[in-house]
Amino acid sequence: MYRLCFVVFMTMSLAGGCAAPSKYFRSGFKVGPNYIPPSSRTAEDWIDANDISLIKRSEDLAQWWSVLEDPQIEQLINTAVRQNLTLREAGYRILQARAARAMVAGSLFPQEQEAFGAQARLSASKAAANTELLDKRFFDQWDAGFNLSWELDFWGRFRRAIEAADADLDSQVAAYDQAMITLLADIVSTYVEIRT
Repeated sequence: MYRLCFVVFMTMSLAGGCAAPSKYFRSGFKVGPNYIPPSSRTAEDWIDANDISLIKRSEDLAQWWSVLEDPQIEQLINTAVRQNLTLREAGYRILQARAARAMVAGSLFPQEQEAFGAQARLSASKAAANTELLDKRFFDQWDAGFNLSWELDFWGRFRRAIEAADADLDSQVAAYDQAMITLLADIVSTYVEIRT
């Protein structure tokens, strides 16, 4: 009976479009293909990379507006970064994505854990028969144990969910960076336009 059920299950699995076992092994025992980011061809160097008149050095462009050496721009940018609600909301989304990722990663571990213990001090009754044969009238009884409920990640569902949560976290960080760059660019370009 069990052999027949196994043969029927395997036949249905193979006929139903399941991936070959070799693909399952290559994907790290996870269902579905591994994500491969789309590739875009880019040049290794820019067109004028070999021009000897250029100074080749790496600049820190994190505070690119400081080149203008204007304290008013510095003050505007500091105020905007501290008080911009869109930027703050983007930061909260990063925290939310981190918390969601931690919850998803927790699925790899036991979902329910319980430990218990008990101790009782008991005594034999004086009225019981043959109590004089007992070495000790008082004795201790100890009980201890634990329960554990764990869904194993056999098909890779939890590991794929972690990959998705990592990607969501990365997208929230990119959204924060985009909001920051847009904010700074708008402030500086508007300030320069007004000054011009």
